[in-house]
Amino acid sequence: MSLRELLGQPSALAVLSQALQKGELHHALRFEGPPGVGKELAAFGVAMASACTSDDPLGCGHCEGCRRAVTFAEGPPSVPIHPDIVLIERGRYADLLRDGGRKIEERTEISIQQVRQIIQPQVTYSASEAKRRIFIIRRAEEMSIGAANALLKTLEEPRPGNHFILLTSRPDSLLPTIRSRTMPIRFAPLPGSVMRTLLTKNGVEESRHDELVDLAQGSIEAALELAGAESAGEKSTFVKAIEKAICIGTPGAATQFAESAPSDRHNCRQALIGYAAHLARRSRSLLQNGGNPEDARRAAEGYSHLLRVLADMEEFNGSPAMQLGALVLELAERGVVPPEERAAAVGRAR
Repeated sequence: MSLRELLGQPSALAVLSQALQKGELHHALRFEGPPGVGKELAAFGVAMASACTSDDPLGCGHCEGCRRAVTFAEGPPSVPIHPDIVLIERGRYADLLRDGGRKIEERTEISIQQVRQIIQPQVTYSASEAKRRIFIIRRAEEMSIGAANALLKTLEEPRPGNHFILLTSRPDSLLPTIRSRTMPIRFAPLPGSVMRTLLTKNGVEESRHDELVDLAQGSIEAALELAGAESAGEKSTFVKAIEKAICIGTPGAATQFAESAPSDRHNCRQALIGYAAHLARRSRSLLQNGGNPEDARRAAEGYSHLLRVLADMEEFNGSPAMQLGALVLELAERGVVPPEERAAAVGRAR
């Protein structure tokens, strides 16, 4: 989609539109904000504007250049087929990266080899077809120190026509030197009206909009995941089991629960999304029905923490069981289950 179709981010859209229309796009941009609020859509909007073969400075969205900028190759590595749109991401080039003949496995970070073998050979030259070459770095905070320092050299001495867009939900995790050499463009949580529009476009029935908007805290990604978890209806047993482990609150209980939970990452993540929704409902119910405000606050904080865990879960290199065990102990320490419900939760799960 072109930048004109970006919803709910008027400030970011204004800055980018003005820069593109004046031909003054900064060589290194940092798109920062929560997951699921439009950072990547905006980045590919800039890519389309750069590849557009019409006279539209924001990208027409219809020409061959615009289409190729957002069309991904079917085989690995799955990257845009336009030669001047370069996607950087941990593990994206697993079959290509080598260090002295040894295959590089980027399990936890973007390696220096990706900067040296993917970015640096291309940044030496001008764009081959587009007005400018765009490098999009997903989860830029995952760059290793070596990769960040190697990229820093490029950012300090930018080649004309090469532009970098770093996407991050954790800007504080970037090296200070990278932050100082990139122009921040901030993306805020999406307003409720935009969330409802996007939920409708994605086929979610209107009767569920209010609850999903309330739960997702401005992230359409979280809202759609919650909608999927609710539709699946598979969370009841998981919720009872995790609450029992939280109520007991011991390493043994956490380990026992983790070993019995879904072993594959996708199903584990979906089950946790269901539990996140459960905590959000608990917080809202306590507030609406005159419950203890402190219990409501703890449930809400547990929900917010789970959203952060879910945002990082696909990038976690360990087994789901390892992550679940640690999560149970943390939620127990946070007191997400009210004292009067702890005994009942244990009893129900026996």
